[in-house]
Amino acid sequence: MCGKCNDAEMARRVAAFEGDTDYTREVICPHCGRECSDSWEMLEGITECSDCGNSYEIERDVEVTYCTRKVGSNALSAGE
Repeated sequence: MCGKCNDAEMARRVAAFEGDTDYTREVICPHCGRECSDSWEMLEGITECSDCGNSYEIERDVEVTYCTRKVGSNALSAGE
């Protein structure tokens, strides 16, 4: 795609995208909707979208879960 066509497509994407996102599985640019497949590598804070060039803030939400087992049946520790 030529530069002029790319700029027009990006302007269309930015105008069409809803904006801020919450609790998604990947980081999504709130300007153009680009989904970052390497989100796990990204740090919290302000970053710039590699597609549209706009800046946005990333906040990471971490969910912690736990497993429990009765001692002696399907024990969690190795070797049992």
